[in-house]
Amino acid sequence: MAEVYVLREGNLIIDGFDSVTAPATVTLVVYEEDNENKYLLVDAGSLWDTPEDLDDWLSDTPYDITHEDIYAAIITHNHPDHTGLIRYLGGDTGATIYGSDSIFHNRKPHIFYIDESFSAKDITIIQTPGHETSRDQSVLVDTPKGVVAIVGDLMLNEKEFTNIADFSQWPPEHNGYASDSRSTIKNLEYVYKVIPGHGPSFEPKNFI
Repeated sequence: MAEVYVLREGNLIIDGFDSVTAPATVTLVVYEEDNENKYLLVDAGSLWDTPEDLDDWLSDTPYDITHEDIYAAIITHNHPDHTGLIRYLGGDTGATIYGSDSIFHNRKPHIFYIDESFSAKDITIIQTPGHETSRDQSVLVDTPKGVVAIVGDLMLNEKEFTNIADFSQWPPEHNGYASDSRSTIKNLEYVYKVIPGHGPSFEPKNFI
């Protein structure tokens, strides 16, 4: 089964109208394919993050890897706090990017997909529209402890999981789609942990 590591825990601090601090969660998923470890990012930091930042976060995992070892990234939605490090991934050959659209910041020969073409054992992309566009997506990862749902900004934090109608902190593009998508995640009883876009991970109370 796959392993999940939160490399940088997201946060959201709104101080009046002019000051917003919103580093997004960056998550590493490690899985095995053809007897080889594969290293996948879900969301890729902001334009203000550096490859040195990413390498520092990766050093806290059990794996001796750098940003050049990240072969692919799944992007939950195309906001700049989730796409900034794409341009550094994958070494000279670049990486494969699975995103909600094709407008990404990159300086390498990446391969881009804007559909559900990603395929790996224990990892599933599901469509959870509403926050930015109708193509937003979440990632379900089967781990030894249960399924981890990495949901990006569909839910900024646990508060928005508890009250799926709460859009007070950061209104989505489409409240109706976002509410339906939140319900989809909340009704997955086999999910043991949720990783939101701008807050600590949490365990849903409905997990059995």
